[in-house]
Amino acid sequence: MFSSNHEGRLSKQMNKLITEYADYKKILLIEGNISSVISRAGARRSSGKGKIVDFNKDSKGLYARYSKEFVGIVNSIITTTDINVIQVGSKWQTITLLKNLDDWITGKRQQRMKGSVSKKVDRPLDREVEDVLLTFHGVGWQKVWKIVDEYPSLLSIAKDVIEGNDTEIKKKLGESLGEHIIEVFRHTIERRKTEEHGEKKE
Repeated sequence: MFSSNHEGRLSKQMNKLITEYADYKKILLIEGNISSVISRAGARRSSGKGKIVDFNKDSKGLYARYSKEFVGIVNSIITTTDINVIQVGSKWQTITLLKNLDDWITGKRQQRMKGSVSKKVDRPLDREVEDVLLTFHGVGWQKVWKIVDEYPSLLSIAKDVIEGNDTEIKKKLGESLGEHIIEVFRHTIERRKTEEHGEKKE
């Protein structure tokens, strides 16, 4: 994005988007962050592939410079055009966003919302499970997909943990991930039991 802006391509691309898709909702999706831009620029300079930033300045100065430029670019786009600007930090967030947009386009999400009695969107169970698992420390998308492939619900994981099927869990998820999931669920289950015991006592 920065290179496109410096070379004048970004402005041409935005104008083309506006003129050719006048009747559509338009989005500029930016993937990544300023720190990664500075790191990549440093790597290219050290390998002799071109100088992109002034490395005589410290990293804090570079970050401030790029932050100011980023805000300027985004501000210019959203105040002078009807283009929406969205920034995501990783390819996984890009995939999730595009999947959600696709759901809206094909009518899946509208249908789910229409059929829902409450205001809550009726999301597929596997999506709900993924959201919960992603909150676990050290569990990213790849591990989440591995867990969901083996366990269709959080209850099915909890059932195996309660019944002490540690070997089965590790067989399905692998030694390291299995141990981590067992530890998290066992801690949660024990804490819940303690809370319930305290409530009954009172």
